[in-house]
Amino acid sequence: MIAYNEAPASPSEVAERLGEPLGNVAYHTERLLEHGCLELVGTAPGRGGTKHTYRAILRYESRTTHGASCHGHCASLAGRAVSEIGRGVTAGRPSAASATTRELA
Repeated sequence: MIAYNEAPASPSEVAERLGEPLGNVAYHTERLLEHGCLELVGTAPGRGGTKHTYRAILRYESRTTHGASCHGHCASLAGRAVSEIGRGVTAGRPSAASATTRELA
């Protein structure tokens, strides 16, 4: 999700930037979209289909005491949140998402 926080992007652009397989990024993009974390901001003809561009609705950014952005910490928190939400949804407990959000706040 942090990759979509930097600038609107397509799953293929995020996959290339992160060095991850497109299938993995596309799958997680769909999950983030389903849970209201991303929004579709554009479509354009692409190679063999339509290129979808998304941006993050939620912003992950924290500041150190010196005002510098702390992306490593944010990435860790975001990773924990996504893992917990995924486990809750898989177990049929969507309320796990709100509990995780409270714990991370």
